[in-house]
Amino acid sequence: MSHANRSNIATYTSPEATQSARTRSLEAAVHLACDGDTDAADQVARELRERMVAAARDNLGIFFMDAEDVVDDLFVEMLEGHVHPPRGHGRAVPMLLRLVADLARRRMLERAADWDADDDGGRHLADAGDD
Repeated sequence: MSHANRSNIATYTSPEATQSARTRSLEAAVHLACDGDTDAADQVARELRERMVAAARDNLGIFFMDAEDVVDDLFVEMLEGHVHPPRGHGRAVPMLLRLVADLARRRMLERAADWDADDDGGRHLADAGDD
């Protein structure tokens, strides 16, 4: 009776290698989501949404409550093929975070302009907290 020679050496994967594989996977998901893949968009949302909302909130000023809407708008743009992430390892995720921050700043400026245009009695953004 012959026994197969088995190794008792455990397979070790370094945390850096695990992180790198996850990043590659997330990078691929970003590219697929930008090509309309809803499963990939779901993966991106699960893994990045919290960071994306935080980036939006950080750039919306007093309109921070619009952060979820900004992120939702970006996902729609991605799925419709209007977002084109750069090729190259590790570039798509930072691009998404920069893009959501840019969209949030634009939203803040639009909301501020609308607020000033609707201004009644000289109330301005600078006076918003003086109630």
